[in-house]
Amino acid sequence: MARTKQSARSLLDDDTTPARVLRTRQMPIPKKQKPKYTCSCNSTAAAGQHSSQCSVKRCVEPLAWNIDADSVVAQTDCPLFTTIPKELRDLIYEYALTESTHNQSGQVEPSMRSTNLRRRRDHEQSQQRDRAENLLLTCRAIYLETFLLPIRLNPVQFPYFNGISRSAPKIMLPWQFANIQSLDIALQQTALEGDSLYNFLFSPTGWQPEARHKGVYVAPYVGLKNTAGGSCRSCDFTLLPAGFDDERLHLSDALEELRLPPGFQKPMSDMRLQRARPLVQLTLRLLSRNWWTWTDDPNSTDARHHHLGLEPALGDGSADLSQRPTSTRMQELAQQRRDGYRPVSRSPLAKTMPGWAHVIAKLPDIKTLELVLETFGEKKAQLEKVIDCAKMWRFPIADTQFELAWDGKVEEKRWSKPLIENWETQRGDWHAQSTEFEARTVRFTRRRMAPGSIDEDCKVH
Repeated sequence: MARTKQSARSLLDDDTTPARVLRTRQMPIPKKQKPKYTCSCNSTAAAGQHSSQCSVKRCVEPLAWNIDADSVVAQTDCPLFTTIPKELRDLIYEYALTESTHNQSGQVEPSMRSTNLRRRRDHEQSQQRDRAENLLLTCRAIYLETFLLPIRLNPVQFPYFNGISRSAPKIMLPWQFANIQSLDIALQQTALEGDSLYNFLFSPTGWQPEARHKGVYVAPYVGLKNTAGGSCRSCDFTLLPAGFDDERLHLSDALEELRLPPGFQKPMSDMRLQRARPLVQLTLRLLSRNWWTWTDDPNSTDARHHHLGLEPALGDGSADLSQRPTSTRMQELAQQRRDGYRPVSRSPLAKTMPGWAHVIAKLPDIKTLELVLETFGEKKAQLEKVIDCAKMWRFPIADTQFELAWDGKVEEKRWSKPLIENWETQRGDWHAQSTEFEARTVRFTRRRMAPGSIDEDCKVH
């Protein structure tokens, strides 16, 4: 099967492909039919229709919530259920339903996306999902054990992050949004150090990780934003405070626990809500063209002005050299960390703090922070210095005794691409003529802070 897919892909990339194949490639792709759901307010409603009493859009529950236990075959003749214990079955499900391509480097650069749609399409086809979602279609017994795993095990990806307004998740249903546990974001360095990432997570319409930590149910948007009762908006959904320990709760019961504003009309819906999962993993990516100094001469010896630099305690999103993290300041802070100091301010966390460490600190349930850093092959030595400094980074979690620290491993990847003639290569830009790329992945995992560590701020001149 793998060889067949590879052969098919080679045909698409071959300029000598016969005309018959070319005509096939140009055929219009049929539009996907909208899935037919049953309104959760009326179990007798026809497929794709809503109850006449329902006034809420996306009032849909997963099929698993409405499967009668008596209709599930016991699978007494299936070794998966009779021989393999539940713990091993879960490991098999996790392996089969976890995406293995989401962490691959070599994403399409912004210039490619805007100037060559064919190249973008070919890239996206080569990055097709490899998780075995057809496993959920085998039988009801397997479906009931696995229907949540594709969402819980895999991050929601934002490969072209441009702020929250243009990066809203393409999740249709409240129960799907509730089960998201990890995010994968590729962004510019200015967005990382400025307000964009902070707003994406914590603005009035952001992901609201702190609300998820306290306990909320995810409902369709019902007109409630930030109320005295504790409700808030998250993307296109309403988060209702969880006053119960139940994993699922009827919308009407969740609204009963709120101090609703005067004149608020409760929606006519009897749908059930899913309790939101906390945000436990975050992947941040800097592609080769996302750095402040990505166009600077790679042979320059002026580290302060032209080398790659990244520091979680520095930067405000502006190009001001006195504010953004230079390679020189990055290495100075790394040395002070080696001496036992921590350059994270002890003042209350605020949006106006420099750098992006305070953004990570406000994620109460974070267990893993993954940084994927890419650059051109000509800047490999500069990237190695960034990684060497990153090994010393610590991310204290606010109001806890825990922090994120380097797990001791660095994943290395490299790849090449063919030289493609465009206006940049014709102008002679070195980066346009570069065909070799380097990537490093470092992970920071949650651990308890070491006792007796020096709690002083570093001083960088």
